[in-house]
Order: sequence, then C-alpha cells, then structure tokens
Amino acid sequence: MPPEFSKATKEVLGKRAAFLCSNPDCRTTTAGPTSDPLKALNIGEAAHIFGAYPGAARFREEMSDGARAEITNGIWLCRNCHKLIDNDPVTYLSDILYRWRSDHELYVAQKVGNKTELIRWEVAEQKLHEAFRDNLLAKQIAREKLPGWEYRLIAELLRSRLDKPAREWAELKGNLRVSKLTPLPDEDVIRWFQVKLAEGMAFVGPLTNLYSVELEKSWGPPGIPGDEQAISRVCSLIAEVAVALVHWEEDVRFVWVSEIYRPLLHHMRGIMGRNLEKLLEMPSILDEGIDHAEAHPNEQTVIEHTLVFDLPDGWADAIGAELERIQAQL
Repeated sequence: MPPEFSKATKEVLGKRAAFLCSNPDCRTTTAGPTSDPLKALNIGEAAHIFGAYPGAARFREEMSDGARAEITNGIWLCRNCHKLIDNDPVTYLSDILYRWRSDHELYVAQKVGNKTELIRWEVAEQKLHEAFRDNLLAKQIAREKLPGWEYRLIAELLRSRLDKPAREWAELKGNLRVSKLTPLPDEDVIRWFQVKLAEGMAFVGPLTNLYSVELEKSWGPPGIPGDEQAISRVCSLIAEVAVALVHWEEDVRFVWVSEIYRPLLHHMRGIMGRNLEKLLEMPSILDEGIDHAEAHPNEQTVIEHTLVFDLPDGWADAIGAELERIQAQL
C-alpha cells in the first residue's frame, strides 16, 4: 500500500480545516475563485506529519506505509507552510504539528458549531488528553477512529511505551551497560537460582491475561467501538511487564558467583530477554494486519498472533546437567 494520501483523504483534511492553513501564525485561505468560472484556485496541500518516504521530514522507519497514508498522519497547510515545516523538521516537530491540527480544528468548530457541540468536543478532548498526553499520534488515532483504529492504537502505544525497555535490553544484550555487582555466597546460589526461575515463570500469568483477555475486552465486540482508555491502560500494564523483564535480566547479569556456579549463571542470562523480544514484534504484526485490511477492503482480514512465553530449546536438560556437575564437585 503506497504511503501517499488518497484523493478522499486530502479532501477531508481540507474540509476539516475549512480550507484554511492549519499553521496558527498563518491561517491563510487556501481555496478561492479564479477568472475561469468553472475552476477554483487551491494553494492548500495535505502534508504528512511523519514523512512518507525515507529521507523525508520526520520520517519514522517503524511506521507502516498504511499508517503513513492515513488521515491521522496528515495536516492541511498552504504551500508555503508545507515547505516551511519540511525544510525545518527540527523546529517543526511532529508534536507541534499535531497541536496545530487539533487547535485549528477547534478554531474551525468554534466558527461553525453550536455551544453544545463545542462542549462535547471539549469533554472528548479532555478524556483523550488524560489517556494520551504522552503520544499525540495515539491521541489522533483515538480521536478519528478509522476502521480498525483499536489495533492501530495498540500498535502505536506499545511501540512508544516499550521503547525504553527495548533499548535497555538491547544495551544489556550488547554488553553496553555496567552496574555494581552483587556478591552471592556459595550456600545461597541454588536457592537464588530457584527464586529467579520462579520469578521468571510468574510473568506468564499477567502476560497471558493482558494479551489474551484484557486487550480483547478493551477493543470490544465486532461492530462496537473499543474503549480507548482501557486500551491505554492495558498497553501501560504490558509495558510494566516489559520493564520487569529487563530488571530480571539486570539482576542476573550483575550478580557475582564463584567459578563453580558461573556456567549455571550463563544459562540464566537472556531467557527473559528473548521473551521481551516477542512482545516487541506485536506492533508490526498489528500494523501489517490493518494495512492488509485497508488494501483489500472487500476481503475479511483475520489477525492472528500467539505470544509464546518459553525457554530455549534444550534449556532444562542443560540446567540439569549443570546441577549434576555442581553436585559432583561439592
């Protein structure tokens, strides 16, 4: 699916902006008459907030082409302001452009709406602000509620809220982080090993409930819009599990044991991080499903993904062999 806006998307963006530039310092009229009575002048353009192609202003590599082409990624500007924001993406960040768009649409609503409609708008905006103040793209997704928005919202929230634990795990895995070592006496090692393994297995229950039960509940039954605040909360809880997985890996990586126990410790490292990596696949899987549905509107799209929380192949046998070796040397 190409990342360019469709003709219909461009038209809606223009109309929502009342064909005024959304830059609050400009707001020039972008449509008007010409000398030809059968034609109209248009100096307005649908601009990508996150660039459509690599090298474009504010391009996000992890964003799918389908998401780039959605109205949630657009803002209506005059030609001059479009060029301005793309020539200076450091100044005109995505958050600024999303604020321009939301503030401008409120400005237009104040011109054309009645008081009740404005109150409804303000109440809805307050709810969205409370749930998505940390991610304005997620806020826009929840505001517009395109078909499949629940899945797109989950993908965006998980991508942003898993970013920190993902980076920390990559640094641990790449041996880029240091910390004070915690010495562990020989007589405590086996019990420590058992406790850490039990802690690791304890992640399974919350992840199963969040991924298989709570997420499905939050996006609601077919035909009924999901609950954006519930989706936000579930994504935050999944991110908390991801943080706990990284902390588990830190505990294992920065403990000191005597030489006899070091092979056992080696087998412990990475067994939770590999499961965190499976969580990090979820946003792309959801985005790909929605992209397919948008590209094939006459087909039924089923998104299936099984999150398997497991240990490496042969891990139990390797641990058993290490414990026998340790016992023989004591």
